Formats: sequence, structure tokens, C-alpha cells
Amino acid sequence: MAHPSFVPRAAAIGSNQLLLTDEDFLNGYQAGHLTYMTTGRALPFSDTSLRKLMMAMLENMDFSEAYCFGYVVGWIATFASKEPKQQGRKPA
Repeated sequence: MAHPSFVPRAAAIGSNQLLLTDEDFLNGYQAGHLTYMTTGRALPFSDTSLRKLMMAMLENMDFSEAYCFGYVVGWIATFASKEPKQQGRKPA
């Protein structure tokens, strides 16, 4: 549900733009982005693990539908735009 004080705005998502009209979506998007950046970059993923992660979030009853969908979009957008973290390499 859109919050009355939320001002719609365009945000860059990859090489495209998305009109944000719901604060819950934006909050979910940011949470998905941060989750990928803090934990996802170091993990290998398969199509099965991605499907399970996404479906678990989309079926989550603890948050609004907009938040959950925003989380999935944020996670996928970050996954698609970031290099994986290198494992086992020490800084020079």
C-alpha cells in the first residue's frame, strides 16, 4: 500500500528506469540489494537455489506484497550487475 507522504520518483535500475510509487517496494528493493551485497556475492548459485530463494520471499507473509516483490527485484538487479566476490584471494 502506498504511503501518503511518499513522493513517486524515477530510479535507475541497471540501464533502465523504474517509476517508484510505493515506499514498501522501495524498502524491499533496498533490502534485497543489501542482502545480495552482504551475503550473496560470496555464494555460488544454481537455477534451483535462485528459484527457492525467490519463491520463499514471494510467499513470505511477514511483509507486504510490494516489499517482497521489491526485495526480489533488488536482489536480482544487484545479482545481474555485480561481479562475484573472489574467494581465497588475499590483498597484495
